[in-house]
Amino acid sequence: MMERDKQFKIVKLGLGEQLKMVKPIPCIYVKEKTIRDWFAKLDSEVNEFKEAVLQGYRSLNRRADAGMIQGISIMDKPIDKITMTDFVLAAHDYDGQRAHEQAQKWRIAEERADVVTVLTSMMRALGIDDKTVQETQECVNQSNHRKGRW
Repeated sequence: MMERDKQFKIVKLGLGEQLKMVKPIPCIYVKEKTIRDWFAKLDSEVNEFKEAVLQGYRSLNRRADAGMIQGISIMDKPIDKITMTDFVLAAHDYDGQRAHEQAQKWRIAEERADVVTVLTSMMRALGIDDKTVQETQECVNQSNHRKGRW
């Protein structure tokens, strides 16, 4: 792939100011495990990821719905009827909601990282190096682009 094409992809995806990529470090214990053990571990991590996503989705939507109801009730009040307490409670709810959202997003990202680490460990145990993985990922990205997926 030419450098110009890589730059196009970065600009196209809006990734001009990417964060530093941290590569997962394969876990040593996987080398001694059987293929069934690998799949059991992967299945466990994928299930934890799915649980985190579903819990986060439900929780974030519930919070957003509650915030909308709170916001509407304040917005529907005549301006002279809105008290400082209303504003303080709304600000407190907003701060609490933002902290909760960050915690939910962190958990989802952490569970995703666990899945990637297990997959990386399996790839390493199978003798598949990072260069092969990277080249394959570039092919998948190009294929998805051709299909209009990004």
